[in-house]
Amino acid sequence: MTDSKHQRAEERLEHKYPVMFSEDFAQDIHQGLMIDISSGGMAFTCRGRSACVEKGQQLTVQFSLPRDEDDGGGLMNLKRLAKVCWVDKDDGAVWRVGVQFDKPLSMKPCEQAATTQSEESTA
Repeated sequence: MTDSKHQRAEERLEHKYPVMFSEDFAQDIHQGLMIDISSGGMAFTCRGRSACVEKGQQLTVQFSLPRDEDDGGGLMNLKRLAKVCWVDKDDGAVWRVGVQFDKPLSMKPCEQAATTQSEESTA
């Protein structure tokens, strides 16, 4: 069995912040909790029965990431169109979902977080 970390082109940031997602933000907005994120996509958990997420589905995801001190600190709010790559429904009540963004983030979240953490430790 191969370790999936070796197959990834970019290190992922483990990040536990809320995620909002929907096919159409005008109706049926669902909440999840981010597991990890890279510039190209993210994994999150959600309540499966209410979200009805399926592989191949197009979603809009809205989420936050820490902003580095050079940009004023705090959080930056982002929104991306994304395609559902996989859904793990093993537990039934809580599903794990992986999505790929249609347009990559302009930064690599893991590198951004490392910069933010090193600036905080020197302050």
